[in-house]
Amino acid sequence: MTLAGGCVAGKVDEVHIYFTTFRTTMNDRSFLTFGVPRAPYVLISGSGALLPVSHKVDNIVTITKENPLVAGVAWPESIDRLKGSVYLVSEPVGRGQVITFADDPAYRLFWRGTLPLFLNAVIYGPSFPR
Repeated sequence: MTLAGGCVAGKVDEVHIYFTTFRTTMNDRSFLTFGVPRAPYVLISGSGALLPVSHKVDNIVTITKENPLVAGVAWPESIDRLKGSVYLVSEPVGRGQVITFADDPAYRLFWRGTLPLFLNAVIYGPSFPR
């Protein structure tokens, strides 16, 4: 079904979030958080959420379970889905690692709070093998 303006209607059961800011907790013992003084607010846009990995050390930045919404508009169902989900995770693969962000950490260079996390992943990632 096409809506006004050429937009295509999504699935009814999908819960989208459009550029909403969330509060996080951070593992400050990871090289990915070098130079980050406190847990950053993250900007989320989309319908996906990452589940935490079993080894808690690899969950680098996680959306808080208590009062996660900072700014923006989101349905209660979408907030519930994001509570406790991971924004930044580092998973070991072979002799290396896969660093995954739940959303674009440098969105148009507008959201600068997560830019140090991205730069640490690019610059320090190859220097810290698992």
